[in-house]
Amino acid sequence: MQIRLLPLSATLVTGLVAGLAPEAAAQDVDPQKASACMQAVDGQNYEQVLAACPEVLETLPEDHPYYAHWSQTVNYAYSLQCEPAFQGQQWDSVIAYCQMAVQANPAAFNLNYYLGVAYTATQDWANSAVNFSAFLNGIQGNSEAAAQLSDLVDASQRLGGIAYARVNAVQDAIPLLQAASAKDGTDVEVHFRLGRALLASGDAAGGEAALDVYLENAPQPLPQIRFLVGQLAYNAGNVAKADRLLSAFLEAQASGQGSADAHYMLAQALQGSDEDRAVTHYQGFLAAAAAGDARVHDANFALGTIFFNRDDCDNAETHYQALIDAAPDHANAAQVTELLAQIAEFGCSGDG
Repeated sequence: MQIRLLPLSATLVTGLVAGLAPEAAAQDVDPQKASACMQAVDGQNYEQVLAACPEVLETLPEDHPYYAHWSQTVNYAYSLQCEPAFQGQQWDSVIAYCQMAVQANPAAFNLNYYLGVAYTATQDWANSAVNFSAFLNGIQGNSEAAAQLSDLVDASQRLGGIAYARVNAVQDAIPLLQAASAKDGTDVEVHFRLGRALLASGDAAGGEAALDVYLENAPQPLPQIRFLVGQLAYNAGNVAKADRLLSAFLEAQASGQGSADAHYMLAQALQGSDEDRAVTHYQGFLAAAAAGDARVHDANFALGTIFFNRDDCDNAETHYQALIDAAPDHANAAQVTELLAQIAEFGCSGDG
């Protein structure tokens, strides 16, 4: 995005007076340093002002005749250095100069924008968020400035929202990210951050919708997001969507974190409509499940029942027996015991 730079605020220079007559410096100030500051100020050599004057002002009494003039000149010098540093992408200098300048003149909200960009570049997300918010607050209510600086407003909403999301300040992130998403309906990172923030705030439907946009537009969507949205669809009873996303997740990540859960959800979702695939996913779940996962017993019961109804006694007996051996107090244990006895005496009586 082309960034339009702002002129320095006129209020930074208002009230500057020139040519104060030289007088003796305060007794507790190094005369040579005070003289160097005075020469820099009188000569309007602003680089020298920053080199000489800040140390003098630390010890110069505030009621000294030169204090106000020198302070204003130092602040003006900081502002003069702020914008060129921004143009040169010298982020450490932007932070050093612009921070001092904005402290001296809080009304110069354009400097907050410079700081927001600099803190973003240095990945200081908390300060990035604060400064973009200060820029947006400064321009709020000024429709003319907002129209002229619409590109900076858009950038501040986007980058500020992302920065807030990165520090888990979701309530601050959501309105900025929603504004950014309204202006760019396919922005991958905005919708990724917005979806996660909305889910964290308890808005499952809104989070799922934002993450859908991410999945549709990301060149290489994160498998974990496919899993997350597939899980949301499964919880909402949307079998087709859950099947599509969880199957894609397993294609990308056949083993490891989430694979057992994906297999189990797919097995449960498909059991009534595609029994062959349900069997495959129950088996995939059993292969991936961690020791002690209580769902193993339910998977063995489900597989035993499917195979029993198919008149596949060997597989039915294997899974039923695994359930009884591992969980004799399971809710279906009594029924399974009867079925095992029936298999031993009469075989299966399914449809097979």
